[in-house]
Amino acid sequence: FTPAPILSGTGTLVATPAACGPADSTGLFEIRAPWLTITKVDNRDPVEAGRTMQYTLHYANVGNAPAQGVRITETYDSLVSFDFSIPLDPDIGTDNIWTLGPLGVGEQADLYIIVNVSNSITAGTVLTNLVTIGGLRLAQAQATETTVVTSTPDLHVTLTAVPNPVDAGDNLVYQIHYANDGNGPVTGAVVTMTYDSDVTYLTATPAPRLGTENVWDIGTVSAGESGDIYVTVAVADYMPDLDILVSSATLTSDSPGTSIDDAFTTVHAPVLALAKSAAPTPAPALAPLPYTHPGVKRLVGLQENLKQQASQHPAIVRLAKMNKKKL
Repeated sequence: FTPAPILSGTGTLVATPAACGPADSTGLFEIRAPWLTITKVDNRDPVEAGRTMQYTLHYANVGNAPAQGVRITETYDSLVSFDFSIPLDPDIGTDNIWTLGPLGVGEQADLYIIVNVSNSITAGTVLTNLVTIGGLRLAQAQATETTVVTSTPDLHVTLTAVPNPVDAGDNLVYQIHYANDGNGPVTGAVVTMTYDSDVTYLTATPAPRLGTENVWDIGTVSAGESGDIYVTVAVADYMPDLDILVSSATLTSDSPGTSIDDAFTTVHAPVLALAKSAAPTPAPALAPLPYTHPGVKRLVGLQENLKQQASQHPAIVRLAKMNKKKL
């Protein structure tokens, strides 16, 4: 039968035969039995991925007899993990069983269980948690609690160039660093490079998408995950000294939003100067006038102040470079 607080009804009591013959009697009788109940409430719904969450369990014996061997058993969602519980610790060697022992008539109490929610869960995921209470020769009582998860991915990309400055004709290495600093995963992540017209792609690790030199299919990026792509390019041989290379990296995914970063690299190139002098001066009319060429001079490291200003104002430099290449 199913226990209830008080069961009552009519019945027939049959006495054993006696010398005077059997005697029947009809009357009321009462069955006494424990009746366990349990409820469960989460303290944060929705809950953000990567956060902790508390379950409050309220259990009681609402029957009219003590319950023996009472035990609570938790069944956690696979996306949460046990942290601790109060005021009782779980049984030794477990994180989901609490043996309470006897529970008297009308006795009730609360058990608080704190769990950790996974830090990389797709927004809208529902956590389902089941708790069961039972005892010796007693039917079990159950309670289920569902919790919606919210999460926000934070996908971004940074682009750096080494060395900077770089000599004309040398190789340059771009480092593309992508990361998800949010608490939700993203899918379909793709990195796309836009190279300056004065560089030529050579190689990359990992290799780009087949048939391209500037596209990398990253796929799923979990919360807290990051990665790097290294691209080697060759700088053009003939470039003006202090010219600026401008390349950019773009990161997109199936989630809304795009991350873009630019790399500004200063180019060093030889600056040639040709000097010429004549003597004597003034020269006599109709007299031969010899010219002297002392040689070609290589000037390096000029206009440092201009370079510093360019590095401080990359947007202005980029616009000036784009306008120059249109001419």
